[in-house]
Amino acid sequence: MGMVQVDIEIGHRDGGEMVRIPDVLVDTGSAHTTLPADTLQELHITPIDRVGIALPNGEEVEWGIGEAKIRIAGRNEEWTCPVYFCPREEYLLGATTLEIFGLMVDPIEHGLIRKQVRARSI
Repeated sequence: MGMVQVDIEIGHRDGGEMVRIPDVLVDTGSAHTTLPADTLQELHITPIDRVGIALPNGEEVEWGIGEAKIRIAGRNEEWTCPVYFCPREEYLLGATTLEIFGLMVDPIEHGLIRKQVRARSI
């Protein structure tokens, strides 16, 4: 399918300055968005909890998880999304953030597109 990268802006969930981060890798295999802990802390975003994470190499680690306001690829809407506090310089846009924004990966154009919402009876 190829890699899909997008620019995002991130800020504190209660408002204030938003910082632009270019070329964030869209990772539909990752539950939540992952950003460097240093970047999040500079924006006064703090962990709400710590969670266990299994890394692709099989290593199990514990990272902080918090909430940040995110804007994707210059879109007008911004939403509060869960974010992992990564100890490395890692920038991944996860599946939960895509769901919150109602977006999905377009494998043909290598970008993001609006997901069709389907209403079903219960």
